[in-house]
Formats: sequence, C-alpha cells, structure tokens
Amino acid sequence: MLRLSESRTNLFALPSVSNFMKCEALNTQLNDSTTKRLNDSTKNMKKLLFIAITALLCACVGPEGPRGPQGPQGPQGEPGEGTNWNVSWFTVDSDSWELVNNEGMPYYKYTITGKAIANLDEYTAREGLLFLYVYPYGVEEDEQGNFKGDQALLPYNRYYKDYSCIIDYEFYPGEISIYVTRSDDKLENPGTYTFRLVTLW
Repeated sequence: MLRLSESRTNLFALPSVSNFMKCEALNTQLNDSTTKRLNDSTKNMKKLLFIAITALLCACVGPEGPRGPQGPQGPQGEPGEGTNWNVSWFTVDSDSWELVNNEGMPYYKYTITGKAIANLDEYTAREGLLFLYVYPYGVEEDEQGNFKGDQALLPYNRYYKDYSCIIDYEFYPGEISIYVTRSDDKLENPGTYTFRLVTLW
C-alpha cells in the first residue's frame, strides 16, 4: 500500500521570543524618533515666533522728534537731615586722675566737661554716635597742630607680664568719664594720656 507522507502546518503557533523582542525594539525606536522630530519642530516654531516678534517691535520704532520744553518746577520738599561731626583732642595729665577706692577695687577716673565736648548735648547722646580713641604710646604734634601716633579705640585692654590694664569710658550729655583699671589692684598712677573724641549727630 502506498503511504503518503503527512505534512501538517500549525497555523496557531506563537512567534518566538527573539522575534517578539525585535518587534519591541523596533517599536521603541520608532517612538523615540517620532518624539525627537516633535521636539525639534517645537523648538523651530519657538525660534520663528521670537524672530517674528522682534522684527515687529523693531518695525514699530520710528524716528524721534525734537525734545519738548521742560516742565514746571515741582513743589519744595521737606528739608532732610544731614550728618554733622566734630573731632577734638584733649590730654589728661598724671595729676588730673582721681583715685577711686571702690570698696577695695581701686581705679582711676577722669571726667571731662566743657568746650572739648560742647557738641555732646542731649540729642547727640541719645541719637548720635560717640567714639573715643587713646594714644597709648604718646603723640607727636606737627606744625599744623595735628597729633600723630598709634591710636586704639576704647575700650582698650593692654596685657603685661604680671597684670592687665583696661581703659574704658561712659558718657552723658555734657560729660565723659574715663576709667583706668589694673587687674592687680595696684595704686600706680596711669600717667599722661592723649585722647581723640569723635562725635556724629
């Protein structure tokens, strides 16, 4: 008996995994390409829109005419407050210091009033500024009467081998008190000091 060979084809066979992955990669590549073209198109549209707006604005600017007459003077405003300042120098001799016992914690004090601090009124003491400098190593006076030398802003603290010395001050309207205090509580006179006073109001 003649036997024919059977040839059957499975019409419902699933595609292989490799073919499926190839399709997915191709689909992703197509999506990326489409997105890139859309982004490039959007950028080009923005550039064209910017150029069109710039050209339109430039086309609207015409030649300027002559300057018109000056307007009337405005009303007078309230006067402002300026800044005033004064600089003065004064020297305290060794005999001018007052020794204050202060219950076993002695210090030397000098109080200055009068012309040297004439600008230290109630307004300056309340609203202004006051700076006091000392020449710790002495001063030299030039031909114009100006003092030259190293200066230190008070309070001034100086350290020595066995003790320290501080120079500070307090001020009130019409009065400045300067204090010299040693850490070892010795009653040694401070000597002569020159000070520079700066007031602003």
